[in-house]
Amino acid sequence: DQYHPGTKVEYTATAVVLATGGFLGGGISARHTSIWINLLEQELGNVQASQINRNVVCSAGQEILRLGADVNDDLSVKTEDTWGRVFVCGELLKGFNAASERSGAGVAVATGCKAGKNAAAKA
Repeated sequence: DQYHPGTKVEYTATAVVLATGGFLGGGISARHTSIWINLLEQELGNVQASQINRNVVCSAGQEILRLGADVNDDLSVKTEDTWGRVFVCGELLKGFNAASERSGAGVAVATGCKAGKNAAAKA
């Protein structure tokens, strides 16, 4: 982090909420031709040319921005290795595209609140 560059810090928690943002926030990144959720070390797939709209101002947005974490109804990540204790919100959610929906802040607040409440209930 910015206060401890190059230093690894470990934390222990009974539940966490990942609210890192998507591509712009650094929560999702491209590694060569693959897309990843960084903190989950989860590969979302390869970038396909069909996912990229050459019209950069298209109102439908970029299909690739809809990649994200697959979650349960309580916003916990659908993977066995997180034991229902890792929650995501905002642009990390699969299917959400803030650029086309123009509701990024609203979705971030609403899903952040729900994810936070559900994570707190696990603690």
